Amino acid sequence: MRMDETTTITALGEGKHYKFLGVLENVRQDERLALACAAKEHLPRISIIWSSPLSDCNRVQASNQYALPVLLYLMWTQHWPLSELRDVDRAARKIIVENGGKHPASLISLLYLPREKGGRGLRSVEHEYKITKIKSLLKLYQNPDPTVEAVREFEEHAMASGHQSLVKKAAKYAEELNITLQIDTLNPVCVTTDGKVVTAARAGNLLKQSQEKQFLEIAKDKKWQEKLFRIRWEDESLSIASCFAWLKGWATCPTHTIAGMYELYEQLLPTKLYTKEKTQTSTVGEVLCRLCGKVAESVAHVLAGCSSLAQTKYLYRHNAALKILFFELLREHGLMEEVPPWYSPVMPKPAYQNTTSEAFWDIPIYAEHNEVRANRIDA
Repeated sequence: MRMDETTTITALGEGKHYKFLGVLENVRQDERLALACAAKEHLPRISIIWSSPLSDCNRVQASNQYALPVLLYLMWTQHWPLSELRDVDRAARKIIVENGGKHPASLISLLYLPREKGGRGLRSVEHEYKITKIKSLLKLYQNPDPTVEAVREFEEHAMASGHQSLVKKAAKYAEELNITLQIDTLNPVCVTTDGKVVTAARAGNLLKQSQEKQFLEIAKDKKWQEKLFRIRWEDESLSIASCFAWLKGWATCPTHTIAGMYELYEQLLPTKLYTKEKTQTSTVGEVLCRLCGKVAESVAHVLAGCSSLAQTKYLYRHNAALKILFFELLREHGLMEEVPPWYSPVMPKPAYQNTTSEAFWDIPIYAEHNEVRANRIDA
C-alpha cells in the first residue's frame, strides 16, 4: 500500500496480510480467509483425535477442548456465513463416520446432545457461533465504557441502515431458541416464552438449556431413529440420567462400542424391516425373521423377541448379567472371597455352602409339600 511517493507499506499490498491478535488482516479484516485458515487447522485436529486410540469420552472432550477453540477464539469478532460453518460441521462429522465414530444415518442432533441425556456431548461449530453472537451482544450492552458505547451506536446505525449488524443477528439467533432479547443500555435481559426473565449474567445457562431442548425436539421428530430414545425420554417412571449414566460414567469405553450401542438405540442394524422400510434397498417383499420366521425382523425383535434365540443367546445374556449380582451375594455371605470382574467368562458353580448359608445357581428344585411356581430358579 503506497502512503506517498516515498513510503510504501509492503504488508498492506494486494494479496499480502499481517496478523493482529491472531486474525489475518490487510486494510480490513478478511473474514472468509480467517474462517478458511481456522477450518484448515480445525479439521486436521479432528482427524488426529478420531483416528487415535483414545476412548470415546476422551475423543469428544479433545474435540471440544483442542479442536474447537481454533474457531471459538475468532467467533467474537468475525461475521461468518452460516452455510460455511455448516460445511465445517459436515466435514467434521464425515471424519467421525470414516473413523467408525457413528453410523452414517445416525441422528446429527444426538451427536450434539449432552451425554447425560443420551447424546455424545460434541459441540457444533454452527451453534457455538450463534450462542457466541448472543453473548457478544449482551456483553456489548452491559459494558459502561464510553468506547464500547460508540460500538453500540455503530451497530444500531448499521441495523437501521439495513446493513449487517450484530444486533440483528443475535436477535435472530435468540428467536430460534425461543428467547427474546430485551436490550436496554447496561441492563440487557433474556425473556423466555413462559415470561421468565434472565439477566445477562445468567444467560449462558439459559442458552445452553434452550439449545439442548432444541436438539431434543429435532430428535423426537425422526420417526425411525428416535423410537427407543423417546421411550426413555418420556417415561416418567424412568430417570433419564440413570438410563444414560453409562455414557458419562464409563469414561474408558471405546468408540466402536458406543457407536454399536447407538445403532441398536436408533434401529440402524441391517434387519429386513430396516432395508425395506427405511433404506428401501431390499428387493424382497418378505420381512419375516430369517431365524424364527414368525414376526417381522426388527431390532426390537432380534434383541428380545425371537424364539429361536431364547434358549441360546438370550439365556447367555441373562446369565451374564445375573452372575454379577450373584457373585456379590456370595461374597457378602462368606461363600466366596474374591469376586471376578464383570467381564470375566467365569460362571458360578451349581452350589455353594458354608455353616450359615447355601446358594444355588441354575439347578432344579423338587418340592414334596410346598408349591413351587418355577422348578428351575435362576439363583
